Amino acid sequence: MQTFTLRRVKANLLELPKEVQNEIGIEIYEPWKTLYFKKHEAFSALYGKQMSKAVQWDSSEVSSRLSDLRQLCNHPALIEREERGRRYTWKEGSKLVDLVSHLKEFFQNEPGLRYPKAAVSSEYKSFLDM
Repeated sequence: MQTFTLRRVKANLLELPKEVQNEIGIEIYEPWKTLYFKKHEAFSALYGKQMSKAVQWDSSEVSSRLSDLRQLCNHPALIEREERGRRYTWKEGSKLVDLVSHLKEFFQNEPGLRYPKAAVSSEYKSFLDM
């Protein structure tokens, strides 16, 4: 697999087909699901309705914690750095398992393509590196 950057000029944007979005619900695997809910609970306790309006929020801290929650939904290795010599595999992330499954299905259903290709995007480069 190769990574690449897409760049388009305004004239090319006008020629693009209509955008299609599909929403797919994916369950987070255990033990990451439990970890996600613990982190979400801690975030809610810190920045939820109970927090006094008089207390100053550190916006970078809020952003960082929200980013951690979003990254954990993508793959546990994005926030759980290779601890105790443990190496994570793509199969531990429910989104990657689902993505690979959908890509295999897509390529099998397009037998006429000589060199089948797919573009996968993510907010996190480290997710694409997996």
